[in-house]
Amino acid sequence: MNVIEILRQTLESFRAHKMRVFLTMFGIVWGIASVILLVGLGRGFSVDSKKRMQTLGKDLVIVWGGRTSSQVGGLAAGREVSLTIEDARLVRDECYQVKNVSPELRRSVPEVSQFNSANRGVVGMWPSYQQFRSLLLSEGRLLTEEDEREARQWTARGGCRPLHQGSSLHRDRCAAEEETKFQLQRAG
Repeated sequence: MNVIEILRQTLESFRAHKMRVFLTMFGIVWGIASVILLVGLGRGFSVDSKKRMQTLGKDLVIVWGGRTSSQVGGLAAGREVSLTIEDARLVRDECYQVKNVSPELRRSVPEVSQFNSANRGVVGMWPSYQQFRSLLLSEGRLLTEEDEREARQWTARGGCRPLHQGSSLHRDRCAAEEETKFQLQRAG
């Protein structure tokens, strides 16, 4: 059997079984398209995930208190371990490979108006926090070590966008944007 005979028999088989040939070709195209689509989605999710992680900060380790899992030194298992400002100072002063340290203190502050009330989240941190977290500044300046030393009463507030009229705490005000942009303002 030579090549010409093989091609002739192949074409005759294609003519005799058109539906089978069509379904086979369609299956091959569908499979290739599915693989390309899934690889593209996977790469897109990977890139998006990396971008979101970069907004957290670079070379970042977050440590928080918790509960002990076992009994040690005569103390009961499950006791609460809380971190203090002194712990952050010790890490800053004693761990020579740590570049920056900043404790985060999170509290809810009640806010009340004639229209509504809400608890707003407030975060306190050291100025070094801004060096390893990805904070975007829309205008003004970031907090400085001098602000911290002199206990200046400044606040970094998020940018604003109008809220839905029915859900706003203050009808003439706005809420923080999902994008984290900050502006330094005198508190009070």
